[in-house]
Amino acid sequence: MLTASELSILFSVLQVLRRTRTNLTTRKCKVISSALASKVIHCLLLKLQPLKVEESVAQELQSLILKEIDKRMGFIERVTPLAVATILDPRFKKMHFTDSLACYMAFTKIKEMIKTRIQNDVVESDSSDLSDKAEDTFSLWGNHHKLVHKSWKTMKSDDSISDELSIYLRSPVGRLNENPLEI
Repeated sequence: MLTASELSILFSVLQVLRRTRTNLTTRKCKVISSALASKVIHCLLLKLQPLKVEESVAQELQSLILKEIDKRMGFIERVTPLAVATILDPRFKKMHFTDSLACYMAFTKIKEMIKTRIQNDVVESDSSDLSDKAEDTFSLWGNHHKLVHKSWKTMKSDDSISDELSIYLRSPVGRLNENPLEI
């Protein structure tokens, strides 16, 4: 038979272990992509850190678990592909980021990727425009049209990237059970 003090210790340890074994972290972890791993860890930390236990054994266990999570997963938000994937997931966006620098770096990377894509599209459209205009006809407004077209592309590539990302990030976050591609 266990003594009352041993039962108290076991109860405290059980409280700590229950917080680490939530539906989110153990059962669904197999289906959660690695891009969302930092969000799972963040939710686990939010459950485990505020827990107050009286027994020293349980306190030590809680402390060791928190140290191991930080040691093994503390850098995960700085992994650029994972951070970018998390921001682009409409169910999470930048909601769970604890490292503001990592969030900013991922945001910057997304802007760079969009800008590169737009520049590639502009180069392709410019080359197709030149091939379509093989025949030279005189147009008084030809240069004006070229300047307008060029300024439109420049404005689109710089300002609209920030605007579209801002609108996306301000829009409501999707539900966890929804398909991010359908959102």
